[in-house]
Amino acid sequence: MIGGLQKNISRLAIIAAAGLMSSTSALSADLGGNCCADLEERVAELEATTARKGNRRVSLSISGHVNEGVMFWDDGVNSDVYVATNVQSRTRFRFKGSATINADWSAGFLLEMGMSRPGASSSATAASDTVMLTNNGIDVRHQTLYLKSKRWGTMHMGHTSDATDGISQICLGCSFGDYAPAVLDDMASSFVLRTAAGGASTTSVGDYFESAEGTRQALVKYTSPTVYGFVLTTNWADEEHDTDDGWGVALRYAGEYGAFRVAGGIGFESQADVDTTGGSLSIAHTPSGLYVAAGGGVEETAAGDDETWHVAAGINRKWNSLGKTHFGVVYGETDMRTDGQSGSMWGFTTHQQIDAAAMEVYVQYYRLDAENDTDGNLQNFDVVYAGARIKF
Repeated sequence: MIGGLQKNISRLAIIAAAGLMSSTSALSADLGGNCCADLEERVAELEATTARKGNRRVSLSISGHVNEGVMFWDDGVNSDVYVATNVQSRTRFRFKGSATINADWSAGFLLEMGMSRPGASSSATAASDTVMLTNNGIDVRHQTLYLKSKRWGTMHMGHTSDATDGISQICLGCSFGDYAPAVLDDMASSFVLRTAAGGASTTSVGDYFESAEGTRQALVKYTSPTVYGFVLTTNWADEEHDTDDGWGVALRYAGEYGAFRVAGGIGFESQADVDTTGGSLSIAHTPSGLYVAAGGGVEETAAGDDETWHVAAGINRKWNSLGKTHFGVVYGETDMRTDGQSGSMWGFTTHQQIDAAAMEVYVQYYRLDAENDTDGNLQNFDVVYAGARIKF
């Protein structure tokens, strides 16, 4: 009896399965064709409009940040307040990819775009803010691929930082607003300085404080492995397809000595009949969060030498549950003999990290005291920026 019951149950199961297959076929017909083919087509459409994490061999990561705020300026005659993108660390996004070839070799790429929307702080002027409206679009910061060996080092090719980029601005603990006087150039380079009588001078904020370092350009670059804390970098650049080629070399160091961290570097670059030597050194005390840094350099041309130097100091410490709080100061001087300009600047910044949102809010203040051979002493230029940067 039990055996007969089992046979009947099996027959019922077969009949139910056949009915289910029949109804699925009918549903497929109602959809106008093969349901699996329709599903595959829809998946392909979604894949075409969705950022992926890479393919089976090359991983892909997307990151960047948005940096916006309110900018107050005073040139000694006029003053105003703008809503502006902070070009010291402007809004950007990047794509990074990497793939492992074997135990020693790997390859990858970096694509990074900077946003230049209407309202960039570097395009603001006192006479009119219409200049800000023309600075709109996306430009390439990095477009490079690399081949890396743990034993032999890394080769880059494309548009990216050259060997001496940042060599005079190494700072352990600095924020993006107090590592060198060049931040004032990034912040408000288009403002024309005022003469003692109140008229427009022959120079602007951006004419002062050469960075004494490299830049980003089309190049081939080699970076050595780290040996006892030292890294050697050298590059050849085609001057962005100009007739004059250039080259650069830099040596950087980073190490720890008990409670102290040390970092520094020195570099030399020759580009378009301009030879630049720059360097910097920084020390940070890990338990307290205190740091100091100094840097500068010389640009040598046929018309003369441009010299600049600066010192920075501050503290990074977690005093509340939000994240670390930063206070920093910077002072620098420049003597640009090629253009008959000289000046000094000082500033301070405070930043509050909000770790839960990968965010920081900040206030920055800078003053430029400058002069030139044509206009003599110029009126001070002051700028305050209050904003926020959020990373993704």
